[in-house]
Amino acid sequence: MKNTAMFKALFSRKDKPIEFEVVIEQEDYYLSIKAINNGKRLAFITCVIEDDNRIMIGDIRHAQSKYFNHSIGSAMMKKLIEYAENNDYRELYGNLSVVDSDHKNRLHHFYNKFGFEIIEYPETKDLYYGEIRRKI
Repeated sequence: MKNTAMFKALFSRKDKPIEFEVVIEQEDYYLSIKAINNGKRLAFITCVIEDDNRIMIGDIRHAQSKYFNHSIGSAMMKKLIEYAENNDYRELYGNLSVVDSDHKNRLHHFYNKFGFEIIEYPETKDLYYGEIRRKI
């Protein structure tokens, strides 16, 4: 089954505004949220539908660092939350990787702004230093 949803957004950079659309594609248990401008992928979030109640959030990736901190990730996360609400999921969750430890504060700020609970482990588990959870 393939399910697609879309919305358009605009973010403004000092040099010029960039219009992009956020597209959600579901195929089987995989969910992909993409920010696209003129057919070019600016960023994406990969997710796995664990069961009828939970979606696991994977990596949030930007095509280039110039797209950081311009609300693209926020637009994708808003669309993911809306998708979860509209499809009766009860929880979004994910792992916080030690690979991302160098920008932990930025990650915490991002997830807090969307109502996620951030749980840091006392010790690293399987290359993760914590997890995020948000009830829907």
